[in-house]
Amino acid sequence: MNNSKQKTILILVGLFFVTSSLFIFEVLNTRLFSTILAYHFVFLVTSLAILGSGIGSILVFLLSRKSKFFDNRLKSIFNFSFILAFSYLIVMMIIYKLPYIDSFIFYAVISSIPFVFGGIILSLIFKEFQQIGHKLYFADLLGSSIGSIAIIYFMDNFSFIGTLFIVTSLTLVGTIIFAYMIKLKKIIVIPVILLVLLVLGAFNNNFINSVQKNFSAYISSPNTAIKYWKDRVDGKVEIEYTKWDSISRTDVVDYGSENRKTIITDGGASAPMVKYDGDLDEVSYLKDKIEYIPFSFGSNKSSLLIGTGGGEDILLSLLGDAVDIDAVEINPSTIEAVNDYKDFNGDIYGLKNVNLYIEDGRKYISNTDKKYDHIYLGKVFSNVVDNSSAMLSENYIYTKEAYKEYLKKLDDDGKLTFVFNDVRELIKSLNTMIEIFIEDGMNKEDVIKHFVAINSYSEELSKARGGSIYMPIVIYKSTSFTDEEINKVKEFAKVQNRDIIHLPGEEELPIYKQFANGSISYNELVNRFQFNAEPTTDNNPFFYDYDKGIPDKLLYLLIGVLSAGLIVFFSVFQNKGLRKVSLYFGTIGLGFMLVEMPLIQKAILFIGSTTRAFTFILFSLLLSSGIGSFISSSKIINRINKKRDYIFLIIVGLNIIVNLALPFVFDTFSDASMISKFFIVSLVIFPLGLFLGMPFPRGIESIRKITTENGVPLAQGINSIMSVVSSTLALIISMKLGFNQALILGTCFYIVLFIKNPLRS
Repeated sequence: MNNSKQKTILILVGLFFVTSSLFIFEVLNTRLFSTILAYHFVFLVTSLAILGSGIGSILVFLLSRKSKFFDNRLKSIFNFSFILAFSYLIVMMIIYKLPYIDSFIFYAVISSIPFVFGGIILSLIFKEFQQIGHKLYFADLLGSSIGSIAIIYFMDNFSFIGTLFIVTSLTLVGTIIFAYMIKLKKIIVIPVILLVLLVLGAFNNNFINSVQKNFSAYISSPNTAIKYWKDRVDGKVEIEYTKWDSISRTDVVDYGSENRKTIITDGGASAPMVKYDGDLDEVSYLKDKIEYIPFSFGSNKSSLLIGTGGGEDILLSLLGDAVDIDAVEINPSTIEAVNDYKDFNGDIYGLKNVNLYIEDGRKYISNTDKKYDHIYLGKVFSNVVDNSSAMLSENYIYTKEAYKEYLKKLDDDGKLTFVFNDVRELIKSLNTMIEIFIEDGMNKEDVIKHFVAINSYSEELSKARGGSIYMPIVIYKSTSFTDEEINKVKEFAKVQNRDIIHLPGEEELPIYKQFANGSISYNELVNRFQFNAEPTTDNNPFFYDYDKGIPDKLLYLLIGVLSAGLIVFFSVFQNKGLRKVSLYFGTIGLGFMLVEMPLIQKAILFIGSTTRAFTFILFSLLLSSGIGSFISSSKIINRINKKRDYIFLIIVGLNIIVNLALPFVFDTFSDASMISKFFIVSLVIFPLGLFLGMPFPRGIESIRKITTENGVPLAQGINSIMSVVSSTLALIISMKLGFNQALILGTCFYIVLFIKNPLRS
């Protein structure tokens, strides 16, 4: 093997390990912040951190123009990869061990440091080996795609700290390869020794547990349920059990009660676990909880419980004389935690009349053929700290399509119950169901006869707090509530001293009564509320988005990052070649993410897991894009693009075909196994990904023809910056208009490049 070929192989393999580690660190970063920050801040911090990659590339662009700082590029690649490895450890341990700091800017800045080093490394590699840009981009995307799969295995088997050690090890492997490539024989010993130590550490469970035990930022964060319980019980809170995997961090917390513990997921969602020894009389006190009221009347013999968490809902249904209970819980770690406490909870999931399904509730309801007397959703996706923190996350449990599925799976006189956290959730739910009833042909005056709503506060407490509604329940029926059922609800509400929000024929919500008697239209009803009270759909399932306009934090992020991109663009505006580079790579950065993000969001419902949807789509898209990059300089592709850039037109066509085909594919294979779904998604997305991977490497190769200046780092920098702009824009459009509209905009950017490619003109 000649020297040149060996160097090419080594740089590609080294790049593969570096990009794998960067992608895994990105997900690890998100998992860490999901436990200590509110959800919208997680998105902001992660986006700003990833922006560091663009900053690293821009630094290479600026410093290479004005100094000899990066003249020895091969040595710099080795140096910065070595620094990158340690930056992972140092940054994560600072965040992990320091008490919570009330500044998302601090977390954004410190977590961006490894990405800055990563951006520097990638820019130097692409600049030094520009002539094989298509192979470099292949190695880059292949590393990211493998990383998207590997993170699940690592987190599930090595927990958080173990995965951190592995990420560092991957970068050290790349460092060793770079050192070998440039013949740094003496220095190579150092990363080898460190690599061995880290690998040994990752497999030493006792050592990992000792390091991982004291998560100071988590314990002290005001955004967690830990803090919530500390405030309620004067700080007497002990974390008894912890498991951290690819889906969540799950804790079992003892807060001083003999009869209850709580299971906390990612710091926010809290589910009670009740002491139970098999004697229902011993837990009859649960009949005093508002959640029991739906089980106090009608038939509950066949009950479907969605989001059962610690198992309290099962006890409520047993107290309501249920004999056939289907319990659905999406988080396997929650089930593991409950099963570890069998002696405490009476093996609640192992009871003979309980059938456990570990999957997404929406997926279950869509696939089951059973019908139920009672379908019950008790604070699914609950966050006791701040429900608005979930505003940026998709939730297919509360969409119009989901409500229709629930109604279809009820027996003729069945009931559907939701337990919510506040009045906004209640109102959004009521508006959703009313819209469905009207669309199904129900008379306006009858809609208010089909639901009951009760406040967990007493009437006195509610009045004292200005009519405040807290943790309400709402019960729906396709048939009208009978007098017997109304009296039963009223009786239990009186016994429990609950404030009745709405009871057909008696206490009725004034605004809904106005709608029923024709005083206001449905649109007027929805718009009367000061928050976004419109029903959500599967095309924009952001139930917790209460902003009527664009959320401030997203708008500020969009403006800030876009401004950074414009500053870079105008700094090179006078240079025609660099201006063209900026326009081209900025546009493909915008287009790619506007296609990728909605695809991931759409796949969540089909796959039934946000984590798996993220993994499956990214793996398929990045792998196929990598292959597309590798063949982007082939004779057939060059022939296709000889006169016009037809790859952009092909991308547009394939994007349209894929998104028209997805609903049919998802519906046809909804019952398929998870492995089958993985291959189905991969097969559908592969052709699109193949061509999406071609514009970047072809652009890198074109830079040499239009400018002799430092175009490659600029290309990568502006591409990274616009990718963050694009991901933020994709989220905003998906929330306010829908996934399809985001995809349309992404398609438009590729149409623009087909009409006028800046690198050709």
